[in-house]
Amino acid sequence: MLEPSAVAGPDSDIGMQVEPFKMGVTRCRTALKSILQIRDGASDDGKDKLLWKWLKGAATMPGDFGTPASGTRHSLCLYKGTLPLLIGEIALLPGASRWTTISKGFKYDDPGQLPHGARKGLLKEGVDAKVKIILKAGGPNLPDGLLPIGSAPVVAQLVRADIARCWEGRYDAADVTADGTDLFKAKVQ
Repeated sequence: MLEPSAVAGPDSDIGMQVEPFKMGVTRCRTALKSILQIRDGASDDGKDKLLWKWLKGAATMPGDFGTPASGTRHSLCLYKGTLPLLIGEIALLPGASRWTTISKGFKYDDPGQLPHGARKGLLKEGVDAKVKIILKAGGPNLPDGLLPIGSAPVVAQLVRADIARCWEGRYDAADVTADGTDLFKAKVQ
């Protein structure tokens, strides 16, 4: 399990602890299409990558994502197995230097990829089948030991930390097309 990470940056307090979520949130919103890809660069952590796409999602109204530019924290939590075991967390820290308000949502951009490798993201609200969430992470800050995952189902949850609201992609064994030491791929549509 991940240990809390010390975080320092222009929009965070020195020494702030990013505590991992201990357990999956229930009753998450779901999507008609969802993709999870993880690549392990083996000996080069700079080549590690994660991509999560949550597309054609359940209705998400203005305010459901909170105000990430001024304080709402989100994390992508990855779980495996029927008991769910947390295998990784990618925190998207709040702050105006990382989050930009756009029409119908927010964009995330953190070139420093702190603390867990999150680089770019999109949270787009809307009516049923119009909601979109995309998260790209990678590099040396992406948590080690994610691959191979080995136990289905695999669950990816974007969790709004302050009120435990979540958006979920669930990948059963039939949805997984690769699960090796260097690549995990799953798709639901």
